[in-house]
Amino acid sequence: MLEDGFNLLHHVVLHNLTISCSLEAKVMELQKTGMGIFHIKRKMEEEKTKHFRLDEGGVLWFKDRLIVPKDRELRNQILDEAHSSKLSIHPSSSKMY
Repeated sequence: MLEDGFNLLHHVVLHNLTISCSLEAKVMELQKTGMGIFHIKRKMEEEKTKHFRLDEGGVLWFKDRLIVPKDRELRNQILDEAHSSKLSIHPSSSKMY
């Protein structure tokens, strides 16, 4: 209690916010059915590979890069995001070089 007779109350609010990329989720989903992905995984079973790996979720990576299946629509979405997004260029610039 303060000297003037006011009480100080501290309200505590907890929030949990998770941000995920929908394109990343689409890549992972399409990896399950992609023929090229299937061939890479089959080759990995036949012989040890130095650069390809599967993570604990069964997602295929080349070194530290996520493998994008050959799906024209998905690849166009990724390119559009990279070139047209407001977050893809420097804030004071209007073009991507």
